[in-house]
Amino acid sequence: MLLKERIDIFPHDLSVGYFEINKIFPKTMVQLFTNHHRPLKKQEAYLLLSNKIENNKKIMALFNKGLAKFIEAGKYDQYYFDDLINGIYEK
Repeated sequence: MLLKERIDIFPHDLSVGYFEINKIFPKTMVQLFTNHHRPLKKQEAYLLLSNKIENNKKIMALFNKGLAKFIEAGKYDQYYFDDLINGIYEK
């Protein structure tokens, strides 16, 4: 409906929206879509690991440390959203 100009906007979760766009449309059409820089709402994402597996506490600590460095360096938005838009996470 967007491409046929029957609607101008379609609110959607950013990651789900780009996933669906990359699944439904050919690469030549994916580039026609964009998103507004200001989200309608923000929602946290979580990494869930079982407490029953002893090594998971260490894995969670390493993940959190690495993610913090990634965000501080300004690379989270750069890599995550660029790759998201380009369909890298579909595989």
